[in-house]
Amino acid sequence: STARENFELAQQRYAATFERHLDNGVNFISDNVCIEPEVVIAPGATILPGCILRGQTVVGPDCVIGPNTLLEDTVVDAGSTINASQCYGSHIGPNNKIGPFTHVRVGTKTAEGCIWRYVETKNADFAEGNTVSHLTYIGDATVGKYCNFGCGTVTCNYDGEGKFHTTIGDYAFIGCNTNLVAPVTIG
Repeated sequence: STARENFELAQQRYAATFERHLDNGVNFISDNVCIEPEVVIAPGATILPGCILRGQTVVGPDCVIGPNTLLEDTVVDAGSTINASQCYGSHIGPNNKIGPFTHVRVGTKTAEGCIWRYVETKNADFAEGNTVSHLTYIGDATVGKYCNFGCGTVTCNYDGEGKFHTTIGDYAFIGCNTNLVAPVTIG
């Protein structure tokens, strides 16, 4: 098949999926989105322009996704916002504010009310109320509730051969330019 034939088939598939979600009560302001047929979106969610939703993605009610967001095999619980970010194989809890410019990698889980901007995460479990506001990397970590991360915090989880875990307790305040060299536990 030609590139044109592939494009036309994809357009038909995306158009049918878009219409199904629109009829089901999902809010759109533009059809400039690509939603694969298996994606589940709750009525009342809003999908803004420039979004790509793929795989086993599930979006809960009252979420706002986008603009310009990619979700792949990611669950987003009710009331969360994901703006100009990419999420893969993750579970975003309720009432989170993710983005802009956040890279949520495989194995990330958040509880209620986390706020992230300009952040990268991987294989990390965040309890409720974490604030990771800018230019921070949290990988291979367990993070307690209501922690605050200053700008430039890095979990140094890789030594060139192995991956190591960081554990951070509840209410920790991690200042700017902090390197947490795993394995390490912060109280």
